This record gives sequence, C-alpha cells and structure tokens, in this order.
Amino acid sequence: MTINTHFHFDSKFKSINLSFRFYIPFKPIDNTKFVLLSELMDDRNVLYPTKEAMLFQLDNLFGATLRTRVSAVGNYHQLEIRLTGVSDTFIEENIQDQMFQLLSQVVYQPLINEETLSEAKSNLSDRLLRQKEKPNTYATLRAFEIAGENQPLSISSGGTYEEIENIQLEDMLNFHQSVIKEAMAVLLVVGHFDQDRATTSINSHIKSHPVIDSSLFAYKLNKKSHQHVSEVLPISQASLIKIYSSQINIQSPNYEAYRLGTIILGQLPTSYLFQEVREKHSLAYSVGATTIGFDGVLLMNTQLANQNISLANQLMDEQLNKIKTGNISEALLDGAKLMIHNSLLTVQDDETLILHQLGQSVLTNNYLGIQERFQRYQQVEIEDIVKAFCEVNEILTYELRGNEND
Repeated sequence: MTINTHFHFDSKFKSINLSFRFYIPFKPIDNTKFVLLSELMDDRNVLYPTKEAMLFQLDNLFGATLRTRVSAVGNYHQLEIRLTGVSDTFIEENIQDQMFQLLSQVVYQPLINEETLSEAKSNLSDRLLRQKEKPNTYATLRAFEIAGENQPLSISSGGTYEEIENIQLEDMLNFHQSVIKEAMAVLLVVGHFDQDRATTSINSHIKSHPVIDSSLFAYKLNKKSHQHVSEVLPISQASLIKIYSSQINIQSPNYEAYRLGTIILGQLPTSYLFQEVREKHSLAYSVGATTIGFDGVLLMNTQLANQNISLANQLMDEQLNKIKTGNISEALLDGAKLMIHNSLLTVQDDETLILHQLGQSVLTNNYLGIQERFQRYQQVEIEDIVKAFCEVNEILTYELRGNEND
C-alpha cells in the first residue's frame, strides 16, 4: 500500500468516510500557510476549477460532502481532508473508486493562483477578526500564548492575522509541494466499504508519504514561575483562565487517573467547580476544567463579572486542592467512571467519533478496544488520582476584564 492506511469496517453504517491527514511541526508562519492550504483545497481544484463544478461533481457522487479542517495535536499541526459519501453497497452505481479519485485530486491538485489565494486570505482574515470579537475565545488564545511561550501551545492552530499578507503565491505553491513530499500522513477509511476495492483504489490514486512516528506528538508543557496577567477590553463579561503544567500527557501511564480527576474537578453537574463557583456562590453561569492531552496541560475556565474574579479565583484554587489531597467521594469517582464508560460506548455508533478515536490511536500507537480502555479507568482508585495530580502546578492566572466605563 502506498500510504499508511487504517480501515474500520462496520456493516451498520450506510456511508464511507475517507479521512486524509497530514502533519507538520508547529511553526508560526507555517501554521498560517496550513490554514490557507485548507481553504484552497476546500471547494475547487485544477480539474474542477469553480465552486459550481466542484459541487456538481459532489452531487454526481450522490451528494458526497468534502470538509477540510486544521487543528493542533501536541507538537504538530494537523490538516484533515475528509470526503464522505454513500456506500455503493446501497446504490446501483460503483462510486467507491470515484471517491478515492476525487480525494486524490483535492489533495494533489488544488487550484492555487492569485485569485484563489486572495479569496483564501480574505476568508481567513474575516474568520480571525470575528474570533477576536468573541471575548472568551480571545482570552483562551491569549492565555495559551503567554503560558506556552516558545512552546507549541503558544501557536494558534487557526493561523495568525498579521502573517497573512506576508504569504505570497510562490510561498503557497512551494509549501503545498513540501507538505505532499515531506509531511507525515495517514489515511483513515471508516464505514461500509469493500476493502479489496479500497486497497486497489489507494494504490492507484494515492502517493507514498512518510509514516506516522507516534513518539513525536505528545510533550509536557514546561514548568515555570507563576504569572498573573490582567488585561482589559471594552466587553461586558470578563474571563478567568487558569493554566497548569500537569507533567502528564496522553502517553503517560497515569493519564486515566489524571483524566478522571479532571472530570471530578470540572466536567460533571456534581463537579467541585460547578457546585462551588456556579451553584453555591452564583459567580458564573459556566465553569469547567479540561485537559489538553497531547500538551500536558490542565485548564480551568469561567466567564463572570469583574467584581467576582477574585473570589472565583480563590474558589477554583480550593477545588483543585481537594483533588490534590484526595478529598474525593466514591460517588464522584463512580460518576466520573460512568461518564467515561458512556462516552466510550457512544463512539461505536458514530462514524465521526470512530474517526477521532482511530486517529488518536494512530498518533499514540494505542489500539485498545472499548472494553480494554474502560477497564483501565475502572481500575483507578482515589490514591491514583492524588498521585497523578501531585505535579499539577499553576503557571498562569489570566484575567480578561471588561472596561466598565465603555
């Protein structure tokens, strides 16, 4: 086979999903080029040079859909090109090979010229400007920029507005070729399909690409001295974001305990953050905690009024201390395990979730089944959570306050 390919067949589905994924190391300007490339691949190519022609071809494939998306995965930037269509098991026309052929055309023959690049730049500029108008999104990205200085966390996977105009046509043409020739890549095929025919199609239409090295993706955000940063914008609601270096990432042996502790801290209606910050003190409508598994990061986040920031910050510290000292009831631990179990069961009935799980398995070289995964969580005890949280240290408290005079 020309490319590292992973198949997941299930006869209960009536569609086929082709997910082509490229990976490049995090670099500021390359990230912006990657997003522009995603835009350029999204709705036309050399063979179908207009949006109308591309839509006509998708309609000919019984309403297939094309989606391109850029995201962050630890040390790397991911570009996914996903083509989804009906399984030809259920129709009278053999379109499976045509789907692989179209995917190949999208990846290898995007229409990159002055006109399409200008449109891609305009679309990306508009999206980044709209993003700045969302205070909590702005606050989160700003907190990542400060906490992750000189590390991948600080680089936005959505690109950077200031870099867009510096990227010229020749830059994009060269960048596309470097991605095709040098980037690690994987092809995921999920749904109801004929694997023998799929293999033949891949060998016919897809080029060879460097295989995934799963040891390269996860890292641990550096420990450093705590910073407290407060900034002001003319907004009506403030944001409080607390970022921690956990020294645990998705490859760590105690990741399951760490994730369960995070659920207890801030992902359940009965979680400590929800009960204390929202219910008991009515400081915020929403508050929560999450992990960024490939970066070794714990994040707590809430939106609230300026006058509530100090008390909320104190309460958030107190809730984390409960986790670190093992002040956890068996009922909360059982609730966290149930949440994990339900989420794992949901995966097997959703093609998008299967793609996510399969993609993560490739990047971590962990191909455990649902029951094996849940068994790891089921074995976690309270003392395991305490151990997992012993090196969780806050490195940034970030406040985005509203300017109440505006």
